[in-house]
Amino acid sequence: MVPSLALNALLPLIVFEAGYCFECSEFMQNLFPIILYATLGAMISTFIIGYSVFYFAKWGLITSGIDTLNPMEALMFGALISATDPVATLSIMGNKDLNVDGNLYSLVFGESVLNDAVSIVLFKTFGLYYNQHISDFGLDDLTSILVKFSIISFFSVVVGLSMGLVQSYIYKHSNISSYPKMELSVLFLFCYCTYSVAQILSLSGIMALFVNGIVVSHYNAYNLSPESHSTSEHVFSTMASLAENLLFLCMGLFTFSGLLTQHWNMKFALWGLLFCFVARGISIGSISWVTNLLRPNHEKIAGPMQAMVWWAGLRGGIAFALSMNMPGPNKDTYASVTLSICFFTTFICGGLTDFALDKLGMKQIQEPQVPFPIERTSLVGREMKSSKVRESFGLYGYLKMRHSAVRRLDTTVRSTAQSAWQSIDTIYLRPLFGGDNIEE
Repeated sequence: MVPSLALNALLPLIVFEAGYCFECSEFMQNLFPIILYATLGAMISTFIIGYSVFYFAKWGLITSGIDTLNPMEALMFGALISATDPVATLSIMGNKDLNVDGNLYSLVFGESVLNDAVSIVLFKTFGLYYNQHISDFGLDDLTSILVKFSIISFFSVVVGLSMGLVQSYIYKHSNISSYPKMELSVLFLFCYCTYSVAQILSLSGIMALFVNGIVVSHYNAYNLSPESHSTSEHVFSTMASLAENLLFLCMGLFTFSGLLTQHWNMKFALWGLLFCFVARGISIGSISWVTNLLRPNHEKIAGPMQAMVWWAGLRGGIAFALSMNMPGPNKDTYASVTLSICFFTTFICGGLTDFALDKLGMKQIQEPQVPFPIERTSLVGREMKSSKVRESFGLYGYLKMRHSAVRRLDTTVRSTAQSAWQSIDTIYLRPLFGGDNIEE
């Protein structure tokens, strides 16, 4: 009951506030690695952790509390523990006193918002195989998971976008701004409504609500009365902070409920924690290497930033709530181990975040700087080797330098897309839903 109450009552406030106050520039700039971290990274982590737990139990290195006949139970644990928690991430990385680099924050928080959908789909899919006592898991099943995740992600975004536009339209074309108290109350109601609709449709409530917060911030914030507009961010920040504290309080209650003392498996907890760190290191390192091949030097995910993304993989309420829904007789063992890992990553990793940021130099926000202008630079004049150029500009940037057709196509596509969006937004969407600089 407590995990369900925590997720359904407290989580919507936290995620909506994050979307409402979110800076989209860094998020869009890092959209490709964020999607890879959230999807491919979660899958890599799931299978490494799940099969490691299963075979270590089969070999006798982890005793009791694990099914050694069917790997689906261990894979379900791998899926739930691979979900990095947006609540824990916001509580630590979102602290303004830390002055976290904007790109780093967008990578960590963006991953935590999106990968819950992957973890939930994997968890439910493995649960079906567990109930059917099927131990064979092939490529067709992995393809099915990818399709399900794509469908869930797409329709979650649709729900969040639709609810945000409906809300903005109501505020734009009604007299609700004459009642400031009612304005904020309806904002809260739409927050929970968006989350509930997505959950009822078996979609990702977190993803839908995050998109809803961004849409409301872009359009509806300018439909509010001056009183509500000036206080809305402070009210949402206060409520989100209170919800974060209550959510961690709920987790703390289970610590003293006997769950840890009666069902805790120390070997399982230590091995599980080690598997989490190793699996996350492999996924973050490999995905970062791939994305860096396609990015120019000033946009590469450097080693210190990769280390912080790896370190900031905090587990929290989502993983624990999923563990409480584990099937089979070993449910309490998995729940106690999950709770142990949540506490370790939150208090130890989270507590040392400030120290790690200082040591890795990730506190100062640096503006991206182009090494030298592409249009006015001659490769022959600078006598640069092609390998150096590739290293500085990335593979795609290198192609743009060497081939004027690629460069012109890139410029045309970017400018056309940006111009088209600005025109549609200014001419059609803002007059209908509200927004900045709208002439009445």
